[in-house]
Amino acid sequence: LVLLLAWCATSTAAAFVTRSPTANLAAARRHCNNENPPQQQRNRQTIRTTATQLGMGKRMKFQAPSRMVAQTEYIRLETDDEAWKLMDIVDILQGGGVGVIPTDTGYALITPLLEGNKRGLERLEYTSRQFQQEQANGESSSKKSDDGTICLACSDLKTIGEYCYNIDKNAFKILKQNLPGPFSFILLGSRTLLPKSILEGNKQVMTVQVRVPDDPILRYLQDELLDGMPLLMSDLRFHVHDGSSNFDDKEAAPLVKCYVDQTESWCNQVDFIVDAGGRSQVPSTLYDLTRRGEPVLVTTAGVGELLPL
Repeated sequence: LVLLLAWCATSTAAAFVTRSPTANLAAARRHCNNENPPQQQRNRQTIRTTATQLGMGKRMKFQAPSRMVAQTEYIRLETDDEAWKLMDIVDILQGGGVGVIPTDTGYALITPLLEGNKRGLERLEYTSRQFQQEQANGESSSKKSDDGTICLACSDLKTIGEYCYNIDKNAFKILKQNLPGPFSFILLGSRTLLPKSILEGNKQVMTVQVRVPDDPILRYLQDELLDGMPLLMSDLRFHVHDGSSNFDDKEAAPLVKCYVDQTESWCNQVDFIVDAGGRSQVPSTLYDLTRRGEPVLVTTAGVGELLPL
């Protein structure tokens, strides 16, 4: 037994001595730094290669959220008196759906402002971008546009006060006299109640565009069927190629008509479409009410003119 132990010790020492000094130093460094030996490194590299082949570890391509319904529901209204047909879409909206509705400035994408309705907002943003891309085909890429802005559509002043703050007496009078109407007002928005993606500004001051559209179909849907539920809205600006879509000319603007074409691919992204026929496509006039005193006119390319106080 003693001879056997001596022989084993001698063989181990001989094997160590036969190594080159460089190999001994590398082994010592690996031991001190707790590094993996070459064989383990090769095994780990094999695992990484297999994972790459399987698509693991890669950033997945963004996919648009799917519809809530199997097929887009299409509702055709011949007159405003047929707004009762919108009862079919109440459940869709209360569940966070996205659809197209007529407004006093054309057509718009809407989704309800519900707690946890992140999916609805993502779908609205995605569909709005897709719509703009399809409408921009053949148009000049240098043309600047503010299309796609998401505003807060409320049913009354009380709802506006729940999501906006620091509305002074003068601003309140302006809102009361001109709403509902074709106006958008910039107000200070609540960072705790409103999605960050619709707010603008810095950490100290965040603003939101607020609307109360004066459209009988939208008013019936929001006031009667949805009990005043606030909506997130993004206008659909259809490109007109007959030369009559000059929004800066208030005399020609009301002649611009927009229609919803079901064959366009962006229509497949929404849960419902309320088609009320041709609508005057005129942007709402935008005013800034965040400053004390008189309202600041942000854009004149709109149809609304404020009533005097």
